Amino acid sequence: QEPLLRIKGFICSADSANTVLVQAVRTRLVISRDAAKPAPQKSELVFIGYHASRANIAALLSDLSGTTWR
Repeated sequence: QEPLLRIKGFICSADSANTVLVQAVRTRLVISRDAAKPAPQKSELVFIGYHASRANIAALLSDLSGTTWR
């Protein structure tokens, strides 16, 4: 729904004490755990695309995850 080229960042997960790394390029998505790093205090994602709407992306993430994204 948004013209995204790249996504990268870390997400908090209630079921993991480790860092969960998210990386995506167009339609390819990789989610992995890094046991060497503790879990982040809050999720942080960077979106790169063509005139992507921050409000639309936050609303989609909120709907999909059941948590509030800003």
